[in-house]
Amino acid sequence: FLRERGYTAAEAKAACQSNWSRIEALSNLYLTLGDESEEPSGVMSVEESLEARMEEKAVLVAMFGFVDEDDEASAKFVDVESESSLDVALPITSYESPARYGDAPLLQMEVFVDKVAPNYPAQVPVIALVGGGLSERLLREVTTRVRTEAHEQLGEAQIFNLLSFVGDACTEVVQKETEQLAKERANRLREEKEAAEAKRNEAQAKQGPVPNSFRTETERRNYAKEVAARASSGDTSRVSMIKKGKPR
Repeated sequence: FLRERGYTAAEAKAACQSNWSRIEALSNLYLTLGDESEEPSGVMSVEESLEARMEEKAVLVAMFGFVDEDDEASAKFVDVESESSLDVALPITSYESPARYGDAPLLQMEVFVDKVAPNYPAQVPVIALVGGGLSERLLREVTTRVRTEAHEQLGEAQIFNLLSFVGDACTEVVQKETEQLAKERANRLREEKEAAEAKRNEAQAKQGPVPNSFRTETERRNYAKEVAARASSGDTSRVSMIKKGKPR
């Protein structure tokens, strides 16, 4: 569960040794991703926070629909009946995984507030990303950026804004990865070409100079056959034809 959301094996192991639930473990690891204060915003009262949550949930339901297990692009609310419950998994439809990721699952942004940020939006929500073919490293990078963005919007209904932010951030990190892979491939091809050229030069140096002209076409063919025969037998010494006489 935690590894799929960008946390390391060591972090997941340490979290599992505690008495935390999965969501509590996720929340505590999420808090380690930045240095921002976790103090609730004093701008909103409890009643205002509850009203804002209910309004935001109504908007999300209108956008994505109710829970539909057969439709991966729908919102998956933990408790769709409760107006105040806002824990939900939302699809990131603006992101498309590259072909190299294969048949990657849909990227989703999970929002947890009911138990770990009950005063949201006076508290920042706990956000987790899963799917999309993204590596553990990229999931962690984007999650860290999302956490910073959420703090900047503290006191505001921000889930829809975070959806857009996640889509843009994931597209950006994948593009950078694509460029890095292309650069590494170009460097690898260049190194292979240089190595092949060095090998050819070494073989030619052992073989000796190649005649630059032949008296007849037959002489040229015989020379090529002898070079090939010596190469296949491991003999890289200068061919006897060169010793017999220098072509004009």
